[in-house]
Amino acid sequence: MSGTSDFDLETSNYVEWLLANLTCVSPKVQIADLRSQDQGRGVIALEDIEEGEILFSIPRNVILNVETSQLASLRDGEAKSVLLGLPQWEALILCLAYELSLGTDSRWSPYLHVLPKTSNTPMFWSDEEIKALHPSYMVNRIGKAEAEKMYNRLFPAVAEQLGTESLKNLTIEQFHIVASIILSYSFDVEHPGREDEEGEEELDIEHFEEVQELQEEEEEEESQEAEHENEHEHEHEHEHEHEHEHEHDRDDVPMDDNDGQEPVLTVLEDDNYKSMVPFADTLNANTRLCNANLNYESLQLVMKATKKISKGEQVYNTYGDHPNSEILRRYGYIEKDGSKFDFGEVALSDILRHFSQKYPFFTIDGLHFAVDIISKSHYLAENLESEEGIISDTYECYYDGEVVPEFVLLLLILTVLSLSGQEDQRWFKRMIRQAKRSGSKASEFEKFINRVILKCHQLTDQDKVTEITVENFKEVVSARMHEYAEFIRGGALPYELNGYQHSRAHLAAEVLVSEHRSLESCHVKALSSLSAIQDVKMVKNVLKRKMEEDSQSSKRHKRVKA
Repeated sequence: MSGTSDFDLETSNYVEWLLANLTCVSPKVQIADLRSQDQGRGVIALEDIEEGEILFSIPRNVILNVETSQLASLRDGEAKSVLLGLPQWEALILCLAYELSLGTDSRWSPYLHVLPKTSNTPMFWSDEEIKALHPSYMVNRIGKAEAEKMYNRLFPAVAEQLGTESLKNLTIEQFHIVASIILSYSFDVEHPGREDEEGEEELDIEHFEEVQELQEEEEEEESQEAEHENEHEHEHEHEHEHEHEHEHDRDDVPMDDNDGQEPVLTVLEDDNYKSMVPFADTLNANTRLCNANLNYESLQLVMKATKKISKGEQVYNTYGDHPNSEILRRYGYIEKDGSKFDFGEVALSDILRHFSQKYPFFTIDGLHFAVDIISKSHYLAENLESEEGIISDTYECYYDGEVVPEFVLLLLILTVLSLSGQEDQRWFKRMIRQAKRSGSKASEFEKFINRVILKCHQLTDQDKVTEITVENFKEVVSARMHEYAEFIRGGALPYELNGYQHSRAHLAAEVLVSEHRSLESCHVKALSSLSAIQDVKMVKNVLKRKMEEDSQSSKRHKRVKA
């Protein structure tokens, strides 16, 4: 039987299975062979579809997860307890691998037959092919080593607990395929009827005084400044919130081993079931062309049109706000004209290298010490919306010219620290030395950094930075842009890559072009949405207490001639 016939037969069996198991399937949609467009199967409109129309409905018992898999019924139901005690990814990997091992005995057999048997994600690339992705930081998220750790954790030990012989001998290659399918096709499906329970977090009492002291100090200074205003006029600036509209999706992935840094929720503890959703995953995805969305109801999942879809058009879902690099990592393809949510990244190491070179007295060692203090700031923990603080391995620079606020705040803090140190380098170096000896606990350096954090956070809350912060931003981003190959910076791919548009080298090049284009956009806009104040004003503000102490010290040591 030819490959084409196999493909058509599998599609026919799948459609028959869908019609028998789904609550409803609109006669206006059809599964189509889109291999000529390198899209495998997809869904097209046979007639015009209006916004809000139901395309299909899927009963919850047809979804494949730990609740519905036949694996959960083994050992008189004891296997389900094992699965519920595992993290979401591990549980679904075991369930899907088991259903695949059943072959035609699985109730999902026609559906499983149309799932891919190979993958083009970087997990399956050779080391040489992965080199083509450099200097993208995406290469650090491929996670081959982490995947192998997960495999060794599950097989054969957990498989034996489940009481199934068919999973004990699952190979690492088979494991990678199953994990790749889940990464590409799974959905996080809310538990029906479960309500979110959110409580307000309280500030740790032992750190209350530290934050209170900073705020009282600020109130005292504001009071003094208010008195001063009665005698001298000064410029008044209004405060308003600044928030970036795009947040990079950071869903857990099967390749993220976590290394024990954060507790991983088990299936029982989570509000969602990671699930395989037949037909919903047949829709191809595009960040710019999305015209349908999956809605969660108590008894079923419903796919609805989010806009009018004309006859002959493809029905597109979206996999989230992913850039091309993440689309390639998760799904093994790229969007040719770039994702709507493309971004480039600047690493923390890039930032620290820049400051150590521009301000040599602020060494890499000293910068790392400062970053450690910033990462433990209780003021930021209390006042930022994000629970993760502002210290990250990398910072996103989006194609629309916006950057994540954490990047801006960190640059401002480091700029003000550096300029303050430049005013009195001996004092600055002494503070760092003393802080290292004391382990930073209640050191003068820590107190000064906390003061700078407070002032800088207040400034960014007013949509302001300093002029040299903007300068440093442009220099950091420019240095990052120059890490990309010249043909990437030019935006025109070589003929040999354009001639093989679906080769891995071409996919890698398109990802790099998307990243560089995003960095370039941010470099051109250069934080133009923010107002820039003179640095001397900010530095004078944060050094106010030091200058007062220096002045008093000078008076104490001044001798009066007889």
